[in-house]
Amino acid sequence: MLNSADIRKKTIALSCNTGAGHLAPSLSCVEILTILFGKFLKYNIDNPQDDNRDRLIFSKGHGAYAYYVILNELGFLPDKELETFYNG
Repeated sequence: MLNSADIRKKTIALSCNTGAGHLAPSLSCVEILTILFGKFLKYNIDNPQDDNRDRLIFSKGHGAYAYYVILNELGFLPDKELETFYNG
């Protein structure tokens, strides 16, 4: 189960590790993303391309850290992707 406090901590860590900016916009959407993925959105970790899944259009680009951390927590985004995020 997703926990907003844990997502916030991991979001801050990701921002600090990458040295990139825009931390505040990510922190401002942690709760809504956590609730959406935890209680409302239909998805299948074992079949990410399931035709019956919900699609989230997340247009807050500066909130990407929180979104990526949640995708990582759910198993959609591997740890390796977060480790190399923003390199380059």
